Amino acid sequence: MTATALSPAADETLVDATTDVALATLLNSRASDDIPTSVWWLVGEALHTSVELRRCVTTSGHLAGDADSLAGDAMLLTQAALDELAETTGAQPTAMAEPASREPRFSRQPSLRLSTLLLTRLLVSRRPVGPQRLANTLAAHQRALRFSR
Repeated sequence: MTATALSPAADETLVDATTDVALATLLNSRASDDIPTSVWWLVGEALHTSVELRRCVTTSGHLAGDADSLAGDAMLLTQAALDELAETTGAQPTAMAEPASREPRFSRQPSLRLSTLLLTRLLVSRRPVGPQRLANTLAAHQRALRFSR
């Protein structure tokens, strides 16, 4: 038996289909909470795009063509999740005050790696997640994405 190589387009389709099935399975196994599945689906898509963005930036060392497009897509998906969450639950992110610290700005930069990890933990958690907590975590992820651009 010989292995056949998939074309890049076919390979991308297979990855997307696998991701969709895995996400659907994960969402079906989630504990019931106040957050609709449509919001979780958008969170999953935003995370998938954010992980691709991190890989792209990590391998190239800077934000170039594909990475810039991925950053824009991740921002749109994160905003869509925030909008859907607000529409279905009324939860809005809590406003963040600017810290009064005199530390250099770079030490307060939101980390895309950390925000992706925290959002992923909420998505895969077996415990119910409150809408306010998800809204704040999405807003932090959005800030990290903004800073990565």
